[in-house]
Amino acid sequence: AGVEGFFGNDRFLRADVINFVNSVLGDGSVKKSTLLSGRAVARIFHGLNSPSFPIKVWGRNKLWGRYDACDFDLIRQIADDVLAAS
Repeated sequence: AGVEGFFGNDRFLRADVINFVNSVLGDGSVKKSTLLSGRAVARIFHGLNSPSFPIKVWGRNKLWGRYDACDFDLIRQIADDVLAAS
């Protein structure tokens, strides 16, 4: 199956996005209305540094860069859906 086969099934990705969003919103790490977006989640899951989510802080998160082989827009879309439902 390999990496592509694993990431081809978005069930695991969706579960990780839900857990991540619940975790960071629940512990007050970020405010949903001001910072957290589908794009921000996709950047974190791809391991892309940004001023709002720097590697120095977020690089310790287990999901930082975990989905770098997954389509960025797929992650963004799933994260947008999860955020809209939360």
